[in-house]
Amino acid sequence: ASYVTKLKEAKGLVFANFKLLGGKVKLVDYVLFLTDRKDVIPGKGAMFFAAGILFLLAFAKPLDFALAMILLHAAGDAFATVIGLRFKQPLPWNDKKSWFGFTSFVVFGVVAAQFFIPLQMAFLYAFLLAIVESLDLSVDDNVSVPVSALLLSKVI
Repeated sequence: ASYVTKLKEAKGLVFANFKLLGGKVKLVDYVLFLTDRKDVIPGKGAMFFAAGILFLLAFAKPLDFALAMILLHAAGDAFATVIGLRFKQPLPWNDKKSWFGFTSFVVFGVVAAQFFIPLQMAFLYAFLLAIVESLDLSVDDNVSVPVSALLLSKVI
């Protein structure tokens, strides 16, 4: 991950820690309100995303594959959220997720990953990981997607 990405993640964790320690600043509260999930732990998604990145960097070989999966997940998940919330047409297996979000995950995941892996492989991984991301699992998708990417790399 680039220095800018690390810095953005660090800022998110600083906001979360500030909030957990009882900090009250209107700007911080507003940023967390706009960007964070409504979980008990502020910044939980960012922490799991950082853990997923570290997991891929530690265990996925070669490095190009790890970078492709990190970018695929980052771009795919971000656009799936933004577009999926805007255009709601629920998936048959999870009514909290939409076809537009699913499709966005695939399209933007492919665009991001194809710089590090062949286009056909980027599409295959994006499609399979979009399925994983759209499942209603008890595990956060920021963990299930990187773990699934690594497991898929062993069978594909």
